[in-house]
Amino acid sequence: MKFLLVQLITLITSVIFLIYLLTLEHFVPYISGSTLNGYNVSTVLLLTFALVQSIVSLVIFLSQKFIAFSWKEFPTHTIALKWGLIIAVSVVGGFLLNIFDILIFPWGGIALLLVIILLTVI
Repeated sequence: MKFLLVQLITLITSVIFLIYLLTLEHFVPYISGSTLNGYNVSTVLLLTFALVQSIVSLVIFLSQKFIAFSWKEFPTHTIALKWGLIIAVSVVGGFLLNIFDILIFPWGGIALLLVIILLTVI
């Protein structure tokens, strides 16, 4: 139950902060010209990491709860947390590669799907 509460609080606060920051006019990823503002980019990436991790963990945990367990039993949170962290690190890594123009989004999405499939099969 604590796991659900912590993940819901993380989800709600990261969504609130992202919406607030994205509505500000002076919160831009570039300082002047083509120089990246590291603080703004890292803030958005950290909040995106928390958002993706909490969404994936909640979906996996609740699907385990309602498919494999009864109403009074709760599954362990390690599987949901592990997959949430793996997917969140992959998504943030794809964003970083896109920010530095190393990899574009379609190829990053394909690479992410391949990594998830390989992790599932192996």
